[in-house]
Amino acid sequence: MNKLTQITSTMVLASLLMAPVAFADNDSKENRSSNKPAKAKKFELTGVVFAVDSTANTVTVKNVKGNKVVRGKTEVVVMVVTDTKITKNGKAAILADIKIRDTVQARGTLDGEKLVATKLNARSAKFELTGDVVSHDTSAKKITLTVKTANKIAREFKTKQLVITYNDNTKIVLKKGIVSLADIKTGVRVNVKGVAEGDAWIASRIAVLGKIKQSTNTTNTEVKTTAKVEITENGFVPPTVTIKKGGTVTWENEATALAWPASDPHPAHTGLAGFDAGLGLVKDATYSFIFNTAGTFGYHDHLNVTHTGTVKVVE
Repeated sequence: MNKLTQITSTMVLASLLMAPVAFADNDSKENRSSNKPAKAKKFELTGVVFAVDSTANTVTVKNVKGNKVVRGKTEVVVMVVTDTKITKNGKAAILADIKIRDTVQARGTLDGEKLVATKLNARSAKFELTGDVVSHDTSAKKITLTVKTANKIAREFKTKQLVITYNDNTKIVLKKGIVSLADIKTGVRVNVKGVAEGDAWIASRIAVLGKIKQSTNTTNTEVKTTAKVEITENGFVPPTVTIKKGGTVTWENEATALAWPASDPHPAHTGLAGFDAGLGLVKDATYSFIFNTAGTFGYHDHLNVTHTGTVKVVE
């Protein structure tokens, strides 16, 4: 009995001595498991560039489509870092090459609330439109058009004026009777294809469709007694209006800067007595003037004399 008791006591003691080792081993496994870093969430998206901030190194993207990290969001801000690989139109690029209206694909990781891009691929926005030439500066290689039809890239300018630039690589397709670039002038309709690079609309192809047909059955009864002119950042739209004697022209300021339509010449405004908006128009403000004298009257923006227009008054 004494031997049996001694053996039993020895086994119990050995068991107690081994137990802490087992617990310690289990604790070590649990600690190793809990110390593993959380796996970073990854995002992928496509969209259209709305803004580029070169100071903050960010790109704001709208019309977003992507995985669950960005799903349900219509606008996101993507951060560009030193290691971000940027391409545009298939070539290596930098953040400064990314422009408003570019289409982009981005992928990267979610760092807290920030979307940090590892790759950013952009493509220039391609536009196509048909418009009527308002003016053509051959030395500056710029054509101002009133847009008639346009794809979704340029649709916001429909019925408005847009300045198109061209260069030596632009393909020019002429038509019978219009044999040179100099013949593309007021009264000519063109189709333009190209890319939008921020505020620059660069033509890759300009095709002349022909001269705008003028009505041969115009009478004074068809001339309106009222006309409206929008004041934009680029000037008066339309730059020329025709009304009947006694008719009214109303100017509305669509720009953020003050505008001051007034009769030529600058700064006296004496071409047509009374035609003077005074101290200027704030955004959305209007100014109207009744033209009781037949003739052609030039005017300008007193605060920006490069913006000019014409009112034609017929009997």
